[in-house]
Amino acid sequence: MKRIMLALIPALVFLSACTLFGPSKPSVDVAQTSLALTMTAYPSVTPTLPPSPTTTSLPSPTITPLPSSTPSPLPSPTPTVPSPTPTNSPKPVIPPTAVPGWSPAYADQFIRYYYQHINARDYATTWSLLTKSFIANKNSPEQGGYAGYINFWNSVQRVDITNVIVTGWVGNSADVVVEMVYTYYNGSVVPVHQPFHLFYNSSRGTWMFDSQAPTAVPHPSTPDQFIYYYFNNINLRNYGLTWSLLADSFIAQNNGPAEGGYAGYVSFWNSVARVDVTYATINSQGGGYADVSVGLVFNYTSGIVTSSSQLYHLFYNSALGNWQFYSP
Repeated sequence: MKRIMLALIPALVFLSACTLFGPSKPSVDVAQTSLALTMTAYPSVTPTLPPSPTTTSLPSPTITPLPSSTPSPLPSPTPTVPSPTPTNSPKPVIPPTAVPGWSPAYADQFIRYYYQHINARDYATTWSLLTKSFIANKNSPEQGGYAGYINFWNSVQRVDITNVIVTGWVGNSADVVVEMVYTYYNGSVVPVHQPFHLFYNSSRGTWMFDSQAPTAVPHPSTPDQFIYYYFNNINLRNYGLTWSLLADSFIAQNNGPAEGGYAGYVSFWNSVARVDVTYATINSQGGGYADVSVGLVFNYTSGIVTSSSQLYHLFYNSALGNWQFYSP
């Protein structure tokens, strides 16, 4: 595997060609997991409510609320002589809070609806919420199909949604960014910052996860936004664009002929199914230069998932009109 070199904080250590944009080849004891999701990011647009559904054939769970009245505790016998109050008297039973009934007709609620059914192991419903293009791109027979989809989600104990933001809306297409936390049965807990592209199926009255042709994400204005911009384009396989975001000094030191050059760069990133940015924090910025600390989760095509914390050196190339990675 070809690797990219990266400068880490605090020590300045020369790393392999894959380090900047991926961790070292994971060991065999790393969790064997894969995420069946797609990454996109889009400019912020004020969201508009989706069209009201006319019909829907999507099954929804019927929630039968428990009785509102609280059962009384069992009565204690009346003592004939004074006695201390029993310490083990039965306590009232408190009904659990009903699960919210999220509507799949609204883009933001659809995300919560989908993962609510994932947590309930209702895979027939969740699989039906993937468009054919999404399945062909992320869950094809070569990638395990429906069986592989079930196997992956059965490795996840639960998914907790912390925030959903609608960032784009045009006709029957919408873009959302989701903040969530994956809790795996092996004990791993992974926070994820995940953009999704959705399609509204008016005949079913529901949104669906969709794939679209790779397109460049609009240029970022700040160093931290640039990090999301770069890795979103990596996930979209826009390697011509991402290669242009490496300064000559960086390429010479990390991706020269000995490391395979551009071909080696492409070969490495094609071994990564998706890379998720969990945080991007500007440590310093001034004079057109910036240092950014970044958290990454790498999902390899082999099924292995690893996480990494990195420090990136950036400078603003005014001729390019964008930030670039550079080597000091």
